[in-house]
Amino acid sequence: MYQQNLEYKDRAYRIILKLLQTNRASTALWKEWAKWNKLCTNKKLFLFLRENQEDLNRSLNKEFKSDYAMVRYLSTIIQNRIIGYEPKQVDVPQIKREVDFEFYKPQNTARKRRVGFDVLERK
Repeated sequence: MYQQNLEYKDRAYRIILKLLQTNRASTALWKEWAKWNKLCTNKKLFLFLRENQEDLNRSLNKEFKSDYAMVRYLSTIIQNRIIGYEPKQVDVPQIKREVDFEFYKPQNTARKRRVGFDVLERK
């Protein structure tokens, strides 16, 4: 469950970076993200961003004085619209990961017990 939550958060983060047209976000984004988590889950946030990405992109297509102003503007839009939002499509495609190792069955053998000199002399 925790892993899925992180995947949704990562996917939503990538969409937000595309919207903000930057490689990394300012710390203001994480403060706003904490507010969004009070309103909804990361899954619902991701689905909202995925469905409304074009509309949000059009809304952010204007001049801002700073990155902080852009993040606050995006946050306000998300907070106002996500309250009544219901996802149209709940199924999210799973990321397929290839694994390059094989499981093997370990074969344990009994170790020889150490024998003292006195036992060896008796033999």
